[in-house]
Amino acid sequence: MRAPPIGVASNFGVDQQDRVLRLAQAFPILNMRDSISWKELEREAGAYDFGRPRTGFPAQFDLEKVATTLIVHPANPLYEAGNTVMTEHGIAAFARYVEAVAAAYPGVKAIEVANEFNGGSFVKGPALKLGPMARADLHAAHLAAVSERLRARAPEVRIIGGAAHSIPAGYLWRLLDQGAAAWMDAIALHPYTTEPEQFVRQVAVLRRHPEMAGLGIDVTEFGHIDREAAPGYMLRYYCQMALAGVDRVAWYPLVRRGKYAGLFTRDGRIEPAGRSYRMIAAEMAGTDVETVGAGAFTYGCAFNGGRQLVLWGAPRPVTVLASDVTVRGADAVVVLAREEMVLSREAPLVFSAERPLALGTDIRLGAQALLADSFDQFAYPSEGEALGNAPGFQRFLQLAGADDVPFVTRPGQEARRRPWTPYLGTDLAEGVRLTARGMQLGGRRAQDIGIVHRYVSGQDVTLDVSGKLETTGQAGDGVMVVIKASGEVLVQQGVQTEEEIALTGVKLGAGQALDIVVRTNGSMRGDSLRHRFQLFDAEVARN
Repeated sequence: MRAPPIGVASNFGVDQQDRVLRLAQAFPILNMRDSISWKELEREAGAYDFGRPRTGFPAQFDLEKVATTLIVHPANPLYEAGNTVMTEHGIAAFARYVEAVAAAYPGVKAIEVANEFNGGSFVKGPALKLGPMARADLHAAHLAAVSERLRARAPEVRIIGGAAHSIPAGYLWRLLDQGAAAWMDAIALHPYTTEPEQFVRQVAVLRRHPEMAGLGIDVTEFGHIDREAAPGYMLRYYCQMALAGVDRVAWYPLVRRGKYAGLFTRDGRIEPAGRSYRMIAAEMAGTDVETVGAGAFTYGCAFNGGRQLVLWGAPRPVTVLASDVTVRGADAVVVLAREEMVLSREAPLVFSAERPLALGTDIRLGAQALLADSFDQFAYPSEGEALGNAPGFQRFLQLAGADDVPFVTRPGQEARRRPWTPYLGTDLAEGVRLTARGMQLGGRRAQDIGIVHRYVSGQDVTLDVSGKLETTGQAGDGVMVVIKASGEVLVQQGVQTEEEIALTGVKLGAGQALDIVVRTNGSMRGDSLRHRFQLFDAEVARN
């Protein structure tokens, strides 16, 4: 598998154009993505003007060297009062505009049809009122019209569809059910609501649709709001996108825009994220990539034949055994204090040498006490998959008067008011949701509902238990948390806002279970919360 090229999604046609373009050209940025304005380009019906800043900026790039993606938005004041076009006449005009863009800039590598079309920020008028399935149908009509024009005029141009904020597999599956795989080459994702460590799992759900087999995936925007955390986030996400087989990725933005951290300051100084970007582009992009097998709680990638290893995850000691290994942080700064290194969940370490590196021989990872983690081992079961196959915690729904009910995978945004990423749910309690970070206990009628995280030990063990819960819904009576070991209740307490639960010395025999149950507490109002459950081997933790 090859690691994807990395580029920048920015606003070259809007943000102080000349200065921003100079920064991009000097870095250099070899992959760029920006939108080209239909309303600026076509101010009179059928007449196209490429002399304006927002329509002429691609000519300032060497399109033979800079792989350029242009976003085309289906809205223009000349058609349907400037709303997102829905009529046959408006959609045909949209397709002609896209054809004109491709003709004007023959070096453009890809056309991205719409931006975050499943959301509310870039859709106007009656289309905004459409539910996700009807929105997908409209996007399919746009893609069909654009494809008919572009395939005839510029068959070499890559058509990117989907236009998805997050990873809404339900919305995208509907698009594919409408035949859209024939009208595009790749699906665009903006996974802002997915943490890097969940990306591979959620993309695997998306790929369960048979039409995904012939389609690429482009992450045409990802970014972070924290300047200091941005390098680690970029590197973690790049590694996970590479392992998921993503074709192209683009960081947003080049210079800070709104709350998002850029690669440069506005006066042209390189930011920490810029150093991370430069390292990825120079050393990792385009090389072969493999996962690093270091256990369920350690994440990693081996790039360039193993000459660069990127590692992060649950804290554990790290020792470099070979003298020719360089260690850097995510911002490409060399780590000097190598004697007491510890893996971090947010800040990866990069190990480099002029030869392939191996865990155990060149780099030693210390012992780890963690046995189960509700985040690291979250899973999306396939239809008919046995619960016993779930790693770490098994997850169930408990209803009064019923046996444990298995969760099933929901694709995400398959209807209104559903999460925009895959999640776990059940037909027996439609208002229940479970994700790697959060849960919701609710529905149209009051029910005695509990979500269970169950750990079955394979051997005699003494556990330390950590539970963190924070309510996120409207004020209500909170939830009840019950922890049981081998049927004995150890904890039973309400959570109104935020709670940390810590137990030590919990003994389990082989085959015995520990249950962490979050239940409704009378009213289901406001019963949504963030959670993290972890189990540690107490003996290892104390050593």
